[in-house]
This record gives sequence, structure tokens and C-alpha cells, in this order.
Amino acid sequence: MIRTSSGRTWERDRALRKDGGTDDDRVRADDDRVRADDRDGEADRDGEAVTIYAAIGAKALYLLFLWLISAAAAAWVAERKGYGERVGLTFGLILTVVGLVIVLLLPGRPGSRWKVEGPLPRRRNRRAQ
Repeated sequence: MIRTSSGRTWERDRALRKDGGTDDDRVRADDDRVRADDRDGEADRDGEAVTIYAAIGAKALYLLFLWLISAAAAAWVAERKGYGERVGLTFGLILTVVGLVIVLLLPGRPGSRWKVEGPLPRRRNRRAQ
């Protein structure tokens, strides 16, 4: 909505001027419209910037989730393989998904839960407890 220097919308001013007016009124209306367009142009650019930031924000949020989930998964896998949680967390935080792949490629240490129980833990039977 374009506002004139008087604070009214340009469409309303135009409707008021349609009834009658001189060329000076038309020139003044054009000047007001140009000034209003300049002001709204800045607002539009800011609005576009907000939209772009929002799009970048969504992508950044997805990348943040990917980073955190890969770090947690790498820590869990490294713990099961017998290397300790810190090793996996370090790989996951520094190298993101590549770190998770590296931890998955590490061989399991002898006696680790990865070697004894297998890659995935067995579910406990709730009735047995």
C-alpha cells in the first residue's frame, strides 16, 4: 500500500482528486507517488531481505540438525565400537557427516559391544523384567 506524505493511501488521494483538480494537483500527486514509491522501495528491499534471510535460516536450521544428529550418532557408534564417546563426538562435530562415515569405517575393538552384540543393540523384552 503506497502512502503519501499526508499519511493517506495514494489510491484514496487519487479517488479524491478524480472529482476535480488542476494540473498542479496532478503534479503534486505524482511527486507524492514518487516519494512514496521511494520509501516503499526501501521497504520492499527490506522485505525481500527478510524473505532471503528466512530461507537461509531454514537451510541453516536443517544443516544444524544434520550436524548435531551426525555428531550424536558418531559418538554412539564410537562408544559401541570401544573407542569412547569423545572420539566419535570429535569426528562428528568437526567433520559432520564425513566424521560419522569415518567412525562407521573404524574397526571395532576386541571385546567391544560392537563385536559382542553386533552393530545394533538388542531390544530388551519388557515382559521379562
